[in-house]
Amino acid sequence: MEPAGDAPVPQDWLTDDQKRLFRSIVSELRDAGVEPKRVDSHAIMLTVQCIDGVKEAQSIEADPDPSVRLGALQIKLRFIKDALAYVQAIGGTGLSRARMGLKTEQKKKLGPLAQILAAKQLRHGS
Repeated sequence: MEPAGDAPVPQDWLTDDQKRLFRSIVSELRDAGVEPKRVDSHAIMLTVQCIDGVKEAQSIEADPDPSVRLGALQIKLRFIKDALAYVQAIGGTGLSRARMGLKTEQKKKLGPLAQILAAKQLRHGS
């Protein structure tokens, strides 16, 4: 399925799980008011690879050898740092969207009393 127009496209060499994560990130960015373009594909792919690297390093942290666990932790921390930089670059945080001049709408959950009052207002048409 080829995305329309200027939409971001995951590279063929990404794994199926990475492609799903790629599409999920694109969808979440759109939900947050960011419209990623094809040129953003590389930053999104790097974000995906960093997240995947964190998962891989976490699986290595269970190794019985302390030096292997330490190496996995160091790699994991590096991937986290890099992922955060890429997430900010693609508008994946509220602060980065604010810097881009995008307003993020926060939907507030109504408390029980507010829900009752809102339902009452709807019933009475006021």
